[in-house]
Amino acid sequence: MNDRSKADSALRVLCLLSLLSGCGGAAALSAGLGDAGSDATTGDGSAQSDSGDSGGPLDAGAAETATADGGAASDGGIVADGGSGGGGPGGDASSISCGSASCSLPSQTCCLSGIKAGTQTYGCVAGTTCPAAPDAGSATLACSDTANCTAGQICCAGEVSNPPKVVASACAAACNANQSQLCDPSAADAGCPTGQACTAGSASDLDLPPSYAICK
Repeated sequence: MNDRSKADSALRVLCLLSLLSGCGGAAALSAGLGDAGSDATTGDGSAQSDSGDSGGPLDAGAAETATADGGAASDGGIVADGGSGGGGPGGDASSISCGSASCSLPSQTCCLSGIKAGTQTYGCVAGTTCPAAPDAGSATLACSDTANCTAGQICCAGEVSNPPKVVASACAAACNANQSQLCDPSAADAGCPTGQACTAGSASDLDLPPSYAICK
């Protein structure tokens, strides 16, 4: 091979090496873009992970709202607190005594909680539904004696469930066989049928406090 041929061969080798170097650069550039793409993907993944984490507090907030709503529902609609202990019949056709409170009739009802316990708690609710009965029982009183009823009606009370024991009263023209007539032993005329008396503590069959009474 003459000198010119050698020079041409050397030039071809140099060009080939240059091309290979260029391809390597392109490959490196491509790899770099690939890494950047992975980083971007990782970045998105992190962002998604952050978003997922932020879902926790949002979910917790929703739970708090649900709890807050549940608390409001469990309030039971108490509009007047009658305290604990004491209590007894009283009022007239427009109101009923409920512990230390007075409930408006017929828009409100007197609720006694814990009638089988040593001390009861009283409260007025709007409407005719009292809070759920505790294990110690409860009473839903729309009347406590004849004075809370309109002319021609008496106050009838009876057990509506057990357990837990729930007693309810309402005004009616007459009590059925499973009911007793509530009365006020302090009234001049308790309104009991002939031959029956209104004696304090006689409503113990209904687990009502000793201040309540039935005709018997």
